[in-house]
Amino acid sequence: MGLSVVTISYALVLLFVFLAVVPAEAQQVNERMRSTFAQAEMLYRTAEPDQAIQPLTVVIEALLSSATSGDIDDEGQALLVRSLAYRADALIFAGERDVAEADLEQLLTLYPRVSIEGFRLSDAGANRFQRAEARLVGTLTFSATPLSARIFVDGEQLPEGITSYDLLAGTHFMEASLPGFTRQVQEVEIRADRATVAEIALERISAVVRLMTRPVGATVLVDGKVVGETFGMPPRDWVPTGDAARYPRREFSSVMEVEGLMPGRHEVEVILDGYRTFSAPLTIPDLADYQVGSIIMTANLGLVLLRGLAPDSEVWVDGRRTQPEAPLSSGNEGTLNSSAYRLSLEPGEYRITVSQADAGVFEEMVTVADRRSIALTVRLRPGLTFLGVIGSDRLGAETLENTLRGVFTESDYWAFLDRTD
Repeated sequence: MGLSVVTISYALVLLFVFLAVVPAEAQQVNERMRSTFAQAEMLYRTAEPDQAIQPLTVVIEALLSSATSGDIDDEGQALLVRSLAYRADALIFAGERDVAEADLEQLLTLYPRVSIEGFRLSDAGANRFQRAEARLVGTLTFSATPLSARIFVDGEQLPEGITSYDLLAGTHFMEASLPGFTRQVQEVEIRADRATVAEIALERISAVVRLMTRPVGATVLVDGKVVGETFGMPPRDWVPTGDAARYPRREFSSVMEVEGLMPGRHEVEVILDGYRTFSAPLTIPDLADYQVGSIIMTANLGLVLLRGLAPDSEVWVDGRRTQPEAPLSSGNEGTLNSSAYRLSLEPGEYRITVSQADAGVFEEMVTVADRRSIALTVRLRPGLTFLGVIGSDRLGAETLENTLRGVFTESDYWAFLDRTD
């Protein structure tokens, strides 16, 4: 049976949080820094905001180097933005306008898309900020075909759906890409207080197939060539249907996009240790996007059939209590195998132990192979046996003990009771 594909339109939803990726070693704001900023903000809101300059400077100096290198967390970024804006306003109040301009330039250089809404700066401070913004920042306005193209500016991916983006004046690099299409890179010159218009049209060069697997971590091959490994979690809006609905969402991978496919017949293989290889033909009618249903991998399993197992017996596999599957039929119907209890196990060697109250114990070592069954006839034997020695025969008792130890040395379930004394 071949893989069925469903053509999908270009309505690619990207769950994108527009925040810089912060390394694990990013600057973290400590309690002392929070306290210093709180003190500075309180002073800034009083009738003499110039008294806030010194504590604001402490916060700025603690965070600025990390912000310059990009190793700053969200809380640190928020404190730095407010500290620079507040200090600039306080410096204007103190008559140090040139130093205030430097703070505003620093703020806009680090974060050209910053907004001071809600900061409650003075009218003079807000005006200075707007003039600095007009002097340093311009806008990139763009359109892309297809609309779902992924847009990057200076290596940073833009949020899906936007058509304009504020940037520092100067030269920037814009990139557009989408699986199955050409990749385009172009240089754009941004002018301060102006909108620069860019248009991008990508050309379709291959079909794209999107697929998911259960479980995660499977290697996918197309026409014998490895195209990737599944990972991650399903999209939030994904709803499992058909066979996939029988399994928890968390067991499925994120969507893998396989591009570079031409119209025609292809062979898809999915490989994962401990699971049977999935293989199926895939026919691509045209250069378009296709969705393949979730590929559910089947674990390598063999079958152990327990013939003659009483319903109230306890079954253990390598010392772990296990509940076998009920027989396919009851009573004397069908074959011996159809009336046997069943254990589905991964390939390997196992110790199967069966016990039933006072009836006795059964134990057997088995080797399980994938897609193979092995039948065991359960014959319970007493777990404790007394072997008597006539009279108080110490030599006979020692001989018997040595013989038993030689016979049962590999068994975990035997004991010798010496009652000759």
